[in-house]
Amino acid sequence: KANRKALTVGIGLVLFQQLSGQPSVLYYANKIFERAGLGFEAAVGVGLFKALMTLVSVQLVDSPRWGRRPLLLIGTAGMTVSLVVLGALFANGAENTNQAAVIGAIVSYVGFYQIG
Repeated sequence: KANRKALTVGIGLVLFQQLSGQPSVLYYANKIFERAGLGFEAAVGVGLFKALMTLVSVQLVDSPRWGRRPLLLIGTAGMTVSLVVLGALFANGAENTNQAAVIGAIVSYVGFYQIG
């Protein structure tokens, strides 16, 4: 009974993590980059950036200045904006998609995900 709240929060965070779309974005990153006219190198770059942001996140999460809750809120807000931008970029088709904006949206999404 004493651990019920912690268990509920933990399960909620794992559920939110799966529903956030991160597995889908990374799974379809190659297809997203192909539709935007980019190559496999862009996906490799995103993977390297994800590893870098993991290291940054490890440092920030235990920082007295940041902590877990603010990082979770910042990460969630950033992921939301990034996915809205990515969706808007492809809303009218992929023919005239700005490649730099697509990379920026995915990289920012991955960065905010790793922080949050």
